[in-house]
Amino acid sequence: MPRSVLALVSTLLEGLVEGSDFTAAAVVLAESAGVHPHVLARAGRLTGEGWRTLLLERRPDLLRVPLRPRGESEEAAVLVAHRLDGAGWREEDRRLLKAFALAIDHLLDVQSADFGWQELAASRRLLRVTEEELAQLILNLHDGPVQKLFAAMNHLSILQDIVDEAGPEDAQVPLQRCTGLLEAALSEIRVFLTAFHSPNFAERDILELLRSLVLQQEQLTGLRVHYQTAESLPPAPVSIKIALYRILQEALANVWRHAGVDECFVHVWAHQDWIYLEVWDHGKGFAPPPLTGPQATEASQHIGLRGMRERVHLVGGELRVESAPNMGTKIHVRVPTYE
Repeated sequence: MPRSVLALVSTLLEGLVEGSDFTAAAVVLAESAGVHPHVLARAGRLTGEGWRTLLLERRPDLLRVPLRPRGESEEAAVLVAHRLDGAGWREEDRRLLKAFALAIDHLLDVQSADFGWQELAASRRLLRVTEEELAQLILNLHDGPVQKLFAAMNHLSILQDIVDEAGPEDAQVPLQRCTGLLEAALSEIRVFLTAFHSPNFAERDILELLRSLVLQQEQLTGLRVHYQTAESLPPAPVSIKIALYRILQEALANVWRHAGVDECFVHVWAHQDWIYLEVWDHGKGFAPPPLTGPQATEASQHIGLRGMRERVHLVGGELRVESAPNMGTKIHVRVPTYE
């Protein structure tokens, strides 16, 4: 429901901009407006980054009206309008913005009794929180089991040197096997840590992140990835970067595990306010389960597809899977360039 409601809110914002001399209009989470602006819906000529800059600067060319759906006493979100000469806002501008704020409040009351701006923003922030928790988990794993395994290998090596000098010979084969098992375990843990490594999403751009992921998967699995991208992509918030990175990671892993081929194809590009990702192979294929609607899968065997679906939905994007037995698989992803 939140996605459909946001689409209606965006339509209202477009009507507000088209029917006035406003440059742009947006809905912003109230508690974030002066600290780390979280733009939930927007229309007009300002980009998401442009909105965040103006809100942080508290510019006089912004006009704000609080949103209070379902009779809430405190504002949950703010409707904000921008005009280049906004320092001289007229009373009719204020009345117009208040009328649209009331329309949005009423829309939320009628369309979705369980809709909340806070819940929507929290669900998007969950992506970043999850990555931070994963990074801590990896750090703990590295500082614990990995170090213990490394120490055990050193002790076995010392023991093997002693046996080499003093015997008995019968201990050589078991010790060699034990050392080999420990080396294999350590190697597997390193592969695990690499596969779940959380890169610096905040400082790296999307193309760099995805390119490094492709190279990593090729080295780990031997899969050949034909990677095609635009020369550049528009800046995007951390939540969008995380979603694209994890979706591509899962898609490449699925090719390696299930497709029965040694190559696949990846294409990334942008159009208007959207970033597109396609991943496909010419492998075994399968019958995709429904991912939306009342019959949408929640089965454990589809956990990879479910994860991709949820990550796409959390950032307001779209996912489509095309496949059939012996016909290969193609995954289509579209995510916005703004939160």
